Amino acid sequence: PGPVAFELEGLPSVHGDAALLERVWRELLANAAKFVPPGTAPEITVFGRVAGADLVFGVRDRGIGIPPAHADRLFK
Repeated sequence: PGPVAFELEGLPSVHGDAALLERVWRELLANAAKFVPPGTAPEITVFGRVAGADLVFGVRDRGIGIPPAHADRLFK
């Protein structure tokens, strides 16, 4: 694979099961780099913010997206 553009925005600290958190982030980032349209270089942004009492994290990429019909299969 070629180079991947990767941007990491300031993330809030979170406490939780280290193994599960690592697995979620590893899979999100691997999928963001892997599932891009042919001939497109991956561009990945990881972000996080505090929203009231919640912590919100996300990955933004130039991927192919997930068809709504398959959304129920996420994180199983």
